[in-house]
Amino acid sequence: MTLPLGWNEAAPGGLATCCDPIYGGIVDSQIRDASAKGDGAWFVIFNDDEISTIEGLATRDAAFAAFFTTLHEAIATRMAKCAALVGVASA
Repeated sequence: MTLPLGWNEAAPGGLATCCDPIYGGIVDSQIRDASAKGDGAWFVIFNDDEISTIEGLATRDAAFAAFFTTLHEAIATRMAKCAALVGVASA
């Protein structure tokens, strides 16, 4: 997978980060260890504290898909609220 613009990775196919305060975050997987505390599932953390962390994703691609879908939904909801405040009807 080609990383989205503005994203960097620590190692190919591993931890990916974007420092943008609104559109950024972290995509990473749990460490698999002998104690079975980490199952290797992927998770996403948003730089925007108002968006909850998503855990338990099967692949890095699924994690990126969840990241951008959730981010898009959060931004669209905020835009609709702002539009309503100024009297603009949402589509």
